[in-house]
Amino acid sequence: MSDTQQPPVTKEVIEKIKKLLVKHDGCRKIKSESEAEIALNLAFNLMRKHHLDMSTVLCENAVTDNEIFIIEKECEKFIANELPVWLQNLVQLINIVCNTECVLRKYKTNKSAKLLYINFIGEAQDVAKCVDLYKFFKGTASRLGYKHQREVNGKYRQWRSFVEGFTNRLLEKALTDQKQEESRLKQYEQNNSGFQNIDDMDDVGEDDDIVDDGSEPESYELIIQKNELVSIGRYKRFVKDKIKLFIKQQQAQSEKLKESRVIDSSSYQKGRIAANDYGFSKDSRNSKSLTFQK
Repeated sequence: MSDTQQPPVTKEVIEKIKKLLVKHDGCRKIKSESEAEIALNLAFNLMRKHHLDMSTVLCENAVTDNEIFIIEKECEKFIANELPVWLQNLVQLINIVCNTECVLRKYKTNKSAKLLYINFIGEAQDVAKCVDLYKFFKGTASRLGYKHQREVNGKYRQWRSFVEGFTNRLLEKALTDQKQEESRLKQYEQNNSGFQNIDDMDDVGEDDDIVDDGSEPESYELIIQKNELVSIGRYKRFVKDKIKLFIKQQQAQSEKLKESRVIDSSSYQKGRIAANDYGFSKDSRNSKSLTFQK
């Protein structure tokens, strides 16, 4: 080992930090704020000494190959030559929200059109959710589209324009949310240092040195909130890598997205406006949640 290398962090150190965090929570529940602060600062001191961040502690052994089950599940099948634009939008939306990928399987039939299968690939629980979400959103878009068609005394073109506008706007919002989350994640991962130390050494071993840099700690709740995002980001990347390998092994080819045909601009814009009533995050107070509920 070279002089610049750090010795590996033992599981005992990780467990000790976790116990201090549990002690912090327990002390807060019984309104013992001073003991809670001591426990938290002791945990921070150990993390500082061993060059750990909170996300590393919380994610230790959180995800392993044995706990990730990548599956492919059929979502829908129909007769067509290509996937309609509004369903392309919907598939992309689902993949962003549920951390999945889609495989479009095509089979020849006795007719001129093909039999198309929309199959989602991802972690087992994510796929189960995404199939429900796909059906929910497809039904919602179609229902609102027919309602609009009746209101304007229109035809199929007005319906198609509305659902394309509706799903396109939802996809835009999902992409914006994804970009903002990735930006926050990048910032948090670059700022996982600066924990405060303490003078109280009652619960720390003789070899657990204190490092005093004069910095002020963030609140425990804010640290947990940030590192939950880091944990989720790492999990998503881990699963995405497994999905890419799964698809590569099947030698799947990329599908060129279809471009929209001539649309009714008024119907399209009304579809986009209708989509503004739907939000993606659990914190959307004044919008309909995209979490599927029967």
